[in-house]
Amino acid sequence: MTRPRKKIGAAAWLIAAMAIVIVAAIFWWRWNHGWEELESGLRTSESSLKDKPQARVPAELMEKLVVHRVEAVYPADARKQNLQGVVALDIVVGRDGSVVSMRPLNGPEVLAQAAMDALRWWRFEPYRINGEPAAVETTVAVEFKR
Repeated sequence: MTRPRKKIGAAAWLIAAMAIVIVAAIFWWRWNHGWEELESGLRTSESSLKDKPQARVPAELMEKLVVHRVEAVYPADARKQNLQGVVALDIVVGRDGSVVSMRPLNGPEVLAQAAMDALRWWRFEPYRINGEPAAVETTVAVEFKR
């Protein structure tokens, strides 16, 4: 004997449809919220203007403003190859005294990377223009020798 099938009522279909709509709405909201979080982390033109260098400051003057220095680690690969020398880096120091960008001007990549890894942690007393902290550009030299 076979049992008769139960008919699914209109109320059950309505509940199922509402559940699907609610799940879809939650999914859409989370997806949209995730994009907003990602986009909020991007630099706006206002924040990039804030860190745009307003002046080029001589290295000797910026050296006096260093408040926290981390020495570069001489990489083992460079030591094996007997690489030595001075790596010059062009850096931008933000209004808060942190290094916001840098690029090596010379030297082997392994030494340049070691220098950048150290400079990332340097802190400067903010450079002031007309009494206000300003983002500035300068050059820093890091020496690697045996």
